[in-house]
Amino acid sequence: MGKESLATLDKLPARVITGPPGPDRFLTAVKEEMGLVIGVTGGTGAGKTTVVSVLSQLGMERLDVDRVAHKFLHPGSPVFRTLVAVFGEEYRQEYGIDRKRLGRLVFSSPAHRRKLEELVHPLLKREVARVVRAARETGRDLVLDHPLLFEMGMEGLVDEVWAVTAPRELQVARILNRDKLTREEAEARIAAQLCPEEKAARATVVIVNTGSLEELAATVKKLWEERVRNRNTGRP
Repeated sequence: MGKESLATLDKLPARVITGPPGPDRFLTAVKEEMGLVIGVTGGTGAGKTTVVSVLSQLGMERLDVDRVAHKFLHPGSPVFRTLVAVFGEEYRQEYGIDRKRLGRLVFSSPAHRRKLEELVHPLLKREVARVVRAARETGRDLVLDHPLLFEMGMEGLVDEVWAVTAPRELQVARILNRDKLTREEAEARIAAQLCPEEKAARATVVIVNTGSLEELAATVKKLWEERVRNRNTGRP
């Protein structure tokens, strides 16, 4: 990975640091004509979902891991009754767990967050692994929208990790505008995730998102052309 620091790049719009094109499993995927899997991660408010949206528009199949996790908060999921028993009847709604109320609790209480993760994450890992395996076997390129890719130890499922970062104040401003939370709540959600420096150090590609949506989209398209389309050009 390049030697430029995040502090320097914070002042520049939509900059990219790239490492080598993935580990041995990336080369295996090319050789066996399997689908390429990219995991896009980043702190809340960094711009991760925008990056995934652009890749989806360019033809990659998309898996929103948060949406998969939400399925386990609905009646009929294997852990729904346990969630109600653990967190209380006041968190039950007609169509499932009250996500906003539960979110306020788990982001203010590490103990409650760990309990939620203990119940949901094993199921989530199995479901994501199933989708990734199916994409590989059928030769489909897949992008994971996964905020907790490193935190859940799931980077081994993907061929490349693209980490999206932004200065903390910009993250907070975006969260306040998007989610209508208090500043304290926004800060708590950022603090609950792995720090951007750690994500950047472990990623294949780092996108520092301080510019406009147009600049970010152009950066992602260029990366896609270099790292996805060019790879697929050699396919029969």
